[in-house]
Amino acid sequence: MMYYLLQVNVLLIAFYLIYKLLLSQLTFYRLNRFILMSIPLTALLIPFLRTSGFNEVAASYVLPMVSLINEDLPFTELKSSKSWAPILGWIYLSGLVFFSIRFLVAISGLVGYLRNIDFKKENGLKIALVSTKEQSFSFFNFIVINQKDAGIYDMIVSHEEVHVRLLHSVDKVIAELLSCIFWFNPVVHYLKKDVTNNHEFEVDSILGTSKEEGEYIHGLSQSFPLLSERKLANSFSSKSNLLKRITMMTKAPSNSASKLNYLLLIPAAMLAVLSFSCAEQLEDNLSTEAPSPPAVPDDVYSGERVKEVTEMPQYTGGNEALYVFMAETIKYPEEAKKEGLSGVVYISFVVDVKGAVTDAKVVKGIHPVLDNAALEVVKMMPDWIPGKIGDKEVSVEFMLPISFKLNDSEQGDKKKSE
Repeated sequence: MMYYLLQVNVLLIAFYLIYKLLLSQLTFYRLNRFILMSIPLTALLIPFLRTSGFNEVAASYVLPMVSLINEDLPFTELKSSKSWAPILGWIYLSGLVFFSIRFLVAISGLVGYLRNIDFKKENGLKIALVSTKEQSFSFFNFIVINQKDAGIYDMIVSHEEVHVRLLHSVDKVIAELLSCIFWFNPVVHYLKKDVTNNHEFEVDSILGTSKEEGEYIHGLSQSFPLLSERKLANSFSSKSNLLKRITMMTKAPSNSASKLNYLLLIPAAMLAVLSFSCAEQLEDNLSTEAPSPPAVPDDVYSGERVKEVTEMPQYTGGNEALYVFMAETIKYPEEAKKEGLSGVVYISFVVDVKGAVTDAKVVKGIHPVLDNAALEVVKMMPDWIPGKIGDKEVSVEFMLPISFKLNDSEQGDKKKSE
């Protein structure tokens, strides 16, 4: 999960930088809106995509390699690196809960506020003129106008009506939810601001053509931007982006050739898919350079059929607990140390429908002494949580590479004795 989140956030940063550097200053606001809302979705999906050339599956589900140096697994190192995972997980979940609660408080407060206002209906809109310390705003088809803005009532209604028609509130809610999920990534918060700014640029560009531009800008400056803003709402004249809006309104429209910049996102997305596919394939190759295990019965899921398993078997306590067990159980045979034997032993085994470890065998060995040491420890494993397809327990084949390695001093001693 944490690795997936890391991938998504790397993609978010990469795509956002492309948008910011090449597209944000273009006046194709509707297209920019599509790009801004597509960036998170694309980042979420790409880690799941793999190109056909990198779609090979190992002969059995291969576990990460266990390394044994002398008599002790280098587990102190493994545990210290792994121990951050649960801590980071708890930090992430704490942030997720905090920002989710903040979101729920904001949206429930806004809905509660709107329920207490007496709206009048005009052309499918619900409009109210109220005395408040907040800016005039809209949220879906509700438009709330501050009495201080009564002099530009019609302009505000026209402005907010465009927000309603273009469903900008949907974007704002989605962007807010994304900022809860990826609360630790500053890029998401910048992206959320850009979504809001682009909404205003889009509305201004539509109304700027139907009204005298100078009159429209004057109307914006007449409102009260120093008032507080309602979270999640479309504020008529936000103090944070008023200057940007005026700048974009007075900017010359981008020429059609500038649309070619958007095409750069296609190779960027393809490169991202290819990069993740290559990375996964490299990782697979590093851990799966083992020969195919012997044929297995039809009721055992291995090879391509592993894809059918909806819930893979799990060692009780997860992989970390598995390697704790290995560290405490396996020993580097004295005979192997004397003979200077080292290398990787590949053990295949099946976790059956009851979770028992069965059919353990050496698929590729080095020497009987090391082969037996590896095989015995696998046979001693306690029961796993069985795998499932839907609600049905199934047997699944695994392969476990176990690396035996002598330390440098012992290798040197062996060479001297020879």
